[in-house]
Amino acid sequence: MKKTNLKKIIKGAGLFLLGAIVTVIITKISDKLSPNEPVVVKEIKDTVRVIHEYKLPNGIDSGFVQEELLKKLRNIKMLNEYEQQLKDYEKKITEHIKSVNQITNDSLLINTPNLILTGDKYKLLHKGYTQGQSTSYFDTQCPDLNKNEYINIRFKFFNDEIVQQIACLRVTIYKYRNDTLPYSMSFVMDEFYEPRIGINYIKLRNDLDKGKYEIQYGFQLTTEVENEYPTFYMKKCVLIKY
Repeated sequence: MKKTNLKKIIKGAGLFLLGAIVTVIITKISDKLSPNEPVVVKEIKDTVRVIHEYKLPNGIDSGFVQEELLKKLRNIKMLNEYEQQLKDYEKKITEHIKSVNQITNDSLLINTPNLILTGDKYKLLHKGYTQGQSTSYFDTQCPDLNKNEYINIRFKFFNDEIVQQIACLRVTIYKYRNDTLPYSMSFVMDEFYEPRIGINYIKLRNDLDKGKYEIQYGFQLTTEVENEYPTFYMKKCVLIKY
């Protein structure tokens, strides 16, 4: 009876020892094929993704494992390139939509006159004005006094942000009394208009008599409009009505 129990104890211990040895061997093989902690070699800034590069541990010569890891790295690179292409396309589409919206806005405004400012708010603020150049702010062509029923003045600011600083648009017309005296002129009109982003369009009825005229149009800044002699940033046109 004692011999039988001793054999059972020795047999159980042997099985336990054999199982422990097999477990150690399997664990070592598993560690070689799949490392516990992949090495992070770089992080892409401004994103939540972390890109891993896997380095094969020494001692593994399996071509299959190496090829699989290289495929994963190539896929990651392709995904990153595809993501960048999507961002580029998104940027181009946004710029195109902005351009289309601007063209649509301009097409609507090109035939819609600016609102005239009624009353004498700006006329009574000052005694006169000093002349300033408009060439740094907008480009325009002088109107024609002989072709149309209306005098059409159109211009667009180089930078729309300037509109926020403009108190009003202004148009003045003088008629020369005598061609031999260049500064002998009579007053015809002086009107003020609301500025706007995009194309500014001032439409005047062309009921001027025949003669030589000087038309001035442009704007006055909010910071200067209440001065005694504010600056009138203007385009000056000398025209003849036949």
